[in-house]
Amino acid sequence: RVRHQMNVFLNSFRLRQLGWPVCHALPHAFDFFREEVRSAEPFFAVMAALGRTSLFRTHEVARTRAVLETLGVY
Repeated sequence: RVRHQMNVFLNSFRLRQLGWPVCHALPHAFDFFREEVRSAEPFFAVMAALGRTSLFRTHEVARTRAVLETLGVY
């Protein structure tokens, strides 16, 4: 399931090319992140940002914003 979600995030730029805004709900991936589950949404935000997502649905707003702003510096 996580592999599929990552592929969707990375390929969302195809919808942007058609002029559609893209919104993604960022997953938690409990199986992989276990006790660090709060780190999952910022991790998936990076994948979604690389796919040019327009809107991120997240519970970890401050962490996700910090990660995305840092990506914007590069």
